[in-house]
Amino acid sequence: MLGRMDGVLELRRSQLRAGRDHLEVALANTIPEWSVPRVSGGLSTWVGLGRPASSQLALAARTVGLLITAGPRFGIDGAFERFLRIPIGYSPEATDRAVQALATAWAQVARHPAADPGYLADVV
Repeated sequence: MLGRMDGVLELRRSQLRAGRDHLEVALANTIPEWSVPRVSGGLSTWVGLGRPASSQLALAARTVGLLITAGPRFGIDGAFERFLRIPIGYSPEATDRAVQALATAWAQVARHPAADPGYLADVV
C-alpha cells in the first residue's frame, strides 16, 4: 500500500474535492441564507448560520434523524455558536439526505426561536 501512496492520496483528494463541491451546491440550493466558505483542504467545512443557533439546530436535527455536533463543542465559552461543522467526505446521496434533514431542522429552529423556553424544555 505504501508503494501506491501517491495514487491513494490523489484518489482521496479527488473524492474530497467532489464532496466539497457537491455540499456547496446542495447547501446553496437548499439553505441559501447560510454562508458556505470555499475550503481548500481538510475533511469538513464550517458553515455560517447567520445567527447563534448551532446548538438549537443540532438538537432539532436529531428529531429528523441526523446526528451532527453543534459548533460550540469545538470551542470554549460559546464559541462557534454561529457555525456548524459539516463533513465533506460522504457520498452525494448521503450528503443530499443530510442537507434535506438540515433544511427541515433549520425550519424548526425558525419556528421556535431560542427565546421560546418550551421548545427546549424536553431536553433538560
